Amino acid sequence: MDWQKMVGELLASGLTEAKLAAMVGTSQGHINSLKTGRRGEKINYNLGAAIVREHKKLQRRMKNDGIPGPVGSGGNGISADSGAGDCLTS
Repeated sequence: MDWQKMVGELLASGLTEAKLAAMVGTSQGHINSLKTGRRGEKINYNLGAAIVREHKKLQRRMKNDGIPGPVGSGGNGISADSGAGDCLTS
């Protein structure tokens, strides 16, 4: 899972690090570490699931709003990565 990309896309949608942190139940500093890639690939399962949930919501909003994305993105401007996969730790 590319947490850096997912967090970056959520932040690019207008969320602040603090707002996203509150939404997914972590600290602003942890969000910043994910955004900059300072955190490793494996994160807590609950945090990962919450980031995936918010990312899916963003994908649906953009699709419903008809916001075009770059070629190969499914037309919504957000990557297709949406599963928690095996990059989460419990």
